[in-house]
Amino acid sequence: MSWLHHPRYARQRDALIELFQDKIYHFPTLRLVVFLCGGANSPVRERIAQYLRTKTKTLVFYADDVWARLAREDLNALQMEDQLAGLSDIVIIVVESPGTYCELGAFSLSAELRKKLLPIIDETHKDTASFINTGPVRWIDKESRYGPTLYGNHAVVLELIPEIERRMRPLRFRQVKHVTDIAAQPKYLLFLICDLVAIIGPVSLSQLEYYLTKIVGPITQLTIQNLLGLAMSLKLIFCRNDYYYCELNRGEMHYFRRKKFLRPPAERAKFMSVLQTIPEASRVLDQVTSR
Repeated sequence: MSWLHHPRYARQRDALIELFQDKIYHFPTLRLVVFLCGGANSPVRERIAQYLRTKTKTLVFYADDVWARLAREDLNALQMEDQLAGLSDIVIIVVESPGTYCELGAFSLSAELRKKLLPIIDETHKDTASFINTGPVRWIDKESRYGPTLYGNHAVVLELIPEIERRMRPLRFRQVKHVTDIAAQPKYLLFLICDLVAIIGPVSLSQLEYYLTKIVGPITQLTIQNLLGLAMSLKLIFCRNDYYYCELNRGEMHYFRRKKFLRPPAERAKFMSVLQTIPEASRVLDQVTSR
């Protein structure tokens, strides 16, 4: 585990673990997590993603990237749908191809996903008595928090953006989230991992597993790898030479969690000063910060 048990590092390590441990984890208003589905290389999906990423405080990534990562855990389809529902605030699906018709139908079968779905269908299909309109769409419109389905001209899909933002607006006024069993809530565990990496990075998978086991209890290495992969898809965490780290955003680190007496920038400074005094850690630090 490299420098994890170095005497100078161990003192700082144990102090941070104690600071991170909690019965209830408090998260202030968080950026929304939007999973965007659609056809592979879809320009319609890409235009929506580009707008949300640049014009709103939203974390957007493609659901097919998540499917690929979750599939590595050897989960069945139902388990993967439950994971996706647990990680997302809203699932926007651009329905434009046979593959996305199937995807919409599959998602509509999951009770939790159904509540989070917002289908976007080309207006040419609005009044057709198809299986999609009479089956999954009707079901989703009845139960989704973000329904009904949006119909519009896919060629000028950005004209639907004001309505998409209106549907998402209630999510932006949520209160502080209080989480007890954080190991069972993947989205908040992901944010906790991001905060931890932002303070202690660069950090290896085995080192991170040590911290998380001490802080929240046993978590499988595969689960940690999966959440790291998702964080990398969101560009919240980066990896170089098997070490994970966070990058500055406008000169600052972004932190998700709020806790009295936990001051992440001050803790980061303490770890940086220790890492620079340990030759191996200092070399890795240079590697991940060099361009």
